[in-house]
Amino acid sequence: MVKSVGVIYHGVDTVKFQFDKKGGDYLAFLGRYIKEKGVTEAIYAAKKADRTLRMVGDDAYRALPYFQNNVLPHLKKGVVEDETFFGEGDRDKFLREAKALLFPILWDEPFGMVMIEAMSSGTPVIAFNKGSVSEVIKDGVTGFIIEPDDRNKASRWIIKKTGRDGMQEAINRIYSMNDEEYAEMRDQARKHIEDNFTVEKMVEDHEKVYKKIIAS
Repeated sequence: MVKSVGVIYHGVDTVKFQFDKKGGDYLAFLGRYIKEKGVTEAIYAAKKADRTLRMVGDDAYRALPYFQNNVLPHLKKGVVEDETFFGEGDRDKFLREAKALLFPILWDEPFGMVMIEAMSSGTPVIAFNKGSVSEVIKDGVTGFIIEPDDRNKASRWIIKKTGRDGMQEAINRIYSMNDEEYAEMRDQARKHIEDNFTVEKMVEDHEKVYKKIIAS
């Protein structure tokens, strides 16, 4: 029988993903243009909230039917913008200058690095409660967690609406914050990363697990 000896979270380079107290005014989506990443959910919520959504994806997926049928029709029409896929050197700037990161995943992703990269930059994350999301985001403190559907109606999260409508409400909450409230959320996002998701913390946790294995 396999016995668990601990959980080790990924760590983010907090020097590369530098903190910015202000952020910008656009919503960010960064991920592959596939259904599981919730691209259309992000587009719907941003359009309903009437906020600019800037999306960055992998060029390889633009030729596939999902992108052509579900994403392309929305581009350059109102609030949705498709950024040219840039190199890793611009990834931090894109996240740092966003108002919030949308992470409406539709599958149980083990860990989304983009969440901790965004929060390291101070940018709050709005995400569906799938996979590791509830372990990474502090609801109402570093962003908002949304139930993706109505199956969990007794949700403990601040936003009670679910799915796309819940994401829209979370977006509205972020934009309705005054400067002080928003700055505090950005501060808390960075602090959460410094306390739990740095490269140094990841190395430290590896060492603890190795010592536990040796001792047993």
